[in-house]
Amino acid sequence: TKKYTIGKGMMRLSKMVLKRQDLAFIARPCLEKLAQVTDETVFLGIREHDTIKAVDIVEAEKEFKVSSTIGAKLPLTAGAVGKIFLSAMSNEEVAAYIAEKGLPQYTENSITDSDSLIKEIEKIRRLGYSVDTGEYLKGVQAAASLIYQCGSPIGAIWLVGFSNSIIDRNMDHIIRNLKHAAEQINDRLSANSALLKDLRENC
Repeated sequence: TKKYTIGKGMMRLSKMVLKRQDLAFIARPCLEKLAQVTDETVFLGIREHDTIKAVDIVEAEKEFKVSSTIGAKLPLTAGAVGKIFLSAMSNEEVAAYIAEKGLPQYTENSITDSDSLIKEIEKIRRLGYSVDTGEYLKGVQAAASLIYQCGSPIGAIWLVGFSNSIIDRNMDHIIRNLKHAAEQINDRLSANSALLKDLRENC
C-alpha cells in the first residue's frame, strides 16, 4: 500500500541480526574443529550490555559434557568468558564497571576483589586468553579468547568442561588449540570484510 516504510530502528536491528549470523556462519568450522580436538564443549558469544550471549555452541561428543542452548546469557563477571570480555576494556573502565555493578561471589573460587581482578585482566591481555577453575560454576573449568574483526573485538570463543576432564596436563593442549581457533576465525572475518569491501567498491 506504500503507507509504511522501514525505519532507522528496524534497519539497525536487521544489521545486528545479519552481523551475528555472519559471525556464527564464519566461525562454525573452527568451533567444530576445536570441539573435536579437545573433546570439550565450545561456545561463541557476543556482549549484550551487562551480559554475554551465546550465539553458537558445539557440544563435545562424549557422554558427560557441559551443555547449554543458543541464546543463553551469562553475566559479564562470569569466569573466564567474563574476564576475556572485560580485558577488552581499559583498567579505568573495568574499575568503574565493578564499582557500579559489584563482583558477585558465584563460588568459593570467584574473584571478588577489584584490584585482584584488574591484575588478572592485565595478565590476560598479555597472554591473549583467560582461564578459570571453578570461578563461576563449581567443578567446571573454562578457557576463553577474544574474536577480532578489523582490529576491534566483536566476540569471544570459550571452551568449558568438567574439572575432572580438564586437568593440568591437558590445559596447554586446550589453550594452544583455543588460540589457534581464535586466530583462524579472525583471519576468516578479515577475509570476509575485505571481500565485502571489494564488492561494494565494484558495484
